[in-house]
Amino acid sequence: MRFLVSVVSVILIGLVAIVAVLRGFRDTPIETPGPPAIPVTVVEARPAGNADVIEATGMLALKRETPLSFKVAGVIASLTVRAGDIIKTDQVLASLDQTEITAREREARAQLDLVRKEDERSAELYRRGFVAAGRVDNSKAALERAQAAFDVVHFDRRWTELRAPWDGVVLNRFAEAGEIVAPGHPVLAVGDTTGGFNLMAPIADRDVARLTVGDRADVQFAAADAPVTGRVARLTAKADSRTGSFEAEIALDKPPTSLRSGMIGDATIHPSVGRTTAMLAIPAEAIVEGDGERATVYVLKADGASAELREVRLSRLEGSQALVRDGLSAGERIVVSGAAYIRAGDPLRIVEAQSAELRRIPRP
Repeated sequence: MRFLVSVVSVILIGLVAIVAVLRGFRDTPIETPGPPAIPVTVVEARPAGNADVIEATGMLALKRETPLSFKVAGVIASLTVRAGDIIKTDQVLASLDQTEITAREREARAQLDLVRKEDERSAELYRRGFVAAGRVDNSKAALERAQAAFDVVHFDRRWTELRAPWDGVVLNRFAEAGEIVAPGHPVLAVGDTTGGFNLMAPIADRDVARLTVGDRADVQFAAADAPVTGRVARLTAKADSRTGSFEAEIALDKPPTSLRSGMIGDATIHPSVGRTTAMLAIPAEAIVEGDGERATVYVLKADGASAELREVRLSRLEGSQALVRDGLSAGERIVVSGAAYIRAGDPLRIVEAQSAELRRIPRP
């Protein structure tokens, strides 16, 4: 009996111990590991050294370019030039068939001769007293109308030929011989090669106020090895109703012979009116999203362990750099590589830009 009591006591003590252990496990919180820190690279926002310049992209054009068209309708009898041909002042470039205009001129001349004779007859009859003065006045008015009609036809004949208005080059050809053309329909476009080249570039309203005529510009073309210098020759007084931008005409000083009308040039304009607002430069790849001048970037928090998504305002892109004019302070650290893989508040770990670990970041 004493042995049985001892065994029962041992069993009860063991059960009490097991219950105590299980209660301890229940009361102890279970620790779960947090998400791994995402490796990223960061860069400090620095003042942009060339923020005062104005960047613009425009199209090259000869200083004088004009379309040529006939004043009257007709059939093109000859068209002797094509795009790229060199032309000389007063050279005949195209002409209409003369059959119709010749017939109109004969008719107008015959009518003029008839009315002139009638006017002479009326004047003689008035001198003899056979007609009233009113008939003489009517005859003179009819004569003036007939003379005006003849002058119109004679003027139209002059415009059945297209002549070169200056020494230059044919820029485009819009019609062919044998084609019927309407009055004012462009047949050729010609340019004056003696007046030089201009770059026509749109300028934002926030920048046009800083420009004045005479400001220096450097223009880079794909067809030129080095930038071509120029000056702002003209600024429009009204913005384009479609784009809201102003047009700057940049006259090139010594354009190379390789340039052609219609080429695209990237201009760097150095305004004479300074800017007091400093801009910051960050890598363009740090931009997460962009819409016009608005963009978002991840800015590292003070603890350096996470980042916040912040909206900034851009001035322009300059190569691989983005110039920020609002939303950042100098010295703030911006997430560059790895920004596409994080969300605000995610744990971060700063690594070197060339780290193999960074290159192996998986896409979510």
